[in-house]
Amino acid sequence: MRSLNIIIIFISMTFFVIAQEPVSQTDEKQPVIILMNDGSEIIGVIKSETNETYSVETPAGLSIDIPKKVVVSVNEFSGKVDAGKIFHADPNKSMYLFAPSAFSIGDGNGYCRDFCVIFPSVNYGVGNIFSLQAGAFWFPGMRFEDTPLVGSSKITLFNTGRTAIAGGIMYIKFPSFDTDFSAGAGFSFITGTYGDQFSHFSISGGWGFIQADGEWDFMSQPIFVLAGNKRISNTLAIITENWIIPELDFDEAMLSLSIRYFGRKIAVDVGGIFSLALLEEGMPLPVLNFTYHFSKK
Repeated sequence: MRSLNIIIIFISMTFFVIAQEPVSQTDEKQPVIILMNDGSEIIGVIKSETNETYSVETPAGLSIDIPKKVVVSVNEFSGKVDAGKIFHADPNKSMYLFAPSAFSIGDGNGYCRDFCVIFPSVNYGVGNIFSLQAGAFWFPGMRFEDTPLVGSSKITLFNTGRTAIAGGIMYIKFPSFDTDFSAGAGFSFITGTYGDQFSHFSISGGWGFIQADGEWDFMSQPIFVLAGNKRISNTLAIITENWIIPELDFDEAMLSLSIRYFGRKIAVDVGGIFSLALLEEGMPLPVLNFTYHFSKK
């Protein structure tokens, strides 16, 4: 019952915060981002075009004619324009700190990630449905054969742009240490996300499991993850991710809070992981996460 109350409070508070987000755009038409052959970019609305030029109106109200011969690509702008200001989308919309949102990475998009130095991974989107991850828990000097390997997959089953539902599984393969014994652990989950690429929150529910030499043992009670991403400026967001395990007291739940800085291709999370019990004994565990995004576009 305590976990249910926490979930209800989390939903109510986050829904109120996200509801305050401005969603207006200065133009009825969707802005585009135009990449030119010198590497420069123009964001605006294409008002008209000929065989030779695009006529573009920028968020500042400037009209620019761009020769098509210098244009490399024209893509839909994933951010938004509000009151003449440009707001780029968070490139990490599919991930909080460790847990995923229900948003997909996107077809042909991907990112390289290093979580707290010890967890490098590569993440890739197939279509707008599948999101895949491969990584490892690695410490300097550790041999590859002694390294726990991590894999995960997520399927976005439903996405209206404002509400999304996804399901997936995380799995950690533990090293055998020169024996025939195999072992692993993981988390199978369903995630619901409400919001947009600027602010959103998610609730995940699922069962942890342990695999040992062919035997699978699932937890008797589900784990809940409550996570949120709140945009506070064009380049900063507040991220929280909280793991509630019913078999543990709430003061032992893994809570986290961080500041995310992001640009067009990079994102950096700086914060801490803690529990209420841990705070009574000292400082939270530090979080330092680097992400580099790449795209087929």
